[in-house]
Amino acid sequence: LAVTLWANVVAPQRSASSPTFLVMFRFLFFRFRPDRWFWGSILLVRNMILSFVPAMSPDDSQAQMVLLSTVLLMGLGLQAVLLPWKTRQLNLVDMMLMSLAMVTVSCAAVIASPSPNESTFTLLVLVGFAAAMTVAVIPFC
Repeated sequence: LAVTLWANVVAPQRSASSPTFLVMFRFLFFRFRPDRWFWGSILLVRNMILSFVPAMSPDDSQAQMVLLSTVLLMGLGLQAVLLPWKTRQLNLVDMMLMSLAMVTVSCAAVIASPSPNESTFTLLVLVGFAAAMTVAVIPFC
């Protein structure tokens, strides 16, 4: 992750002077629009945060669902604003997949049995996130 972040920081200078740089880090840049060359690192950081969510609060399922929804919501918001993929269809598919992931997390929150220290407010927040993002993505479709 550190190397890919470094590659994104130095990419504007190195891409003009060193053609081998773009070949080495092609996997970070080739899928996205040239003005959104940094999106590969954003995806890597988002996925790393998503993978750490179960370790952050292993005994609190509601907190995990809130964290998952928050990370997905932030990713979806950035995705909707920046539209980094090369084609409109890829942007729409990515937004729909993130929205479906949020709906899945919200449905799991309804099914999960809350522990005594968890409130129903958490469930309302999750359902609200899913509904808000579904409404927010509709104009982009």
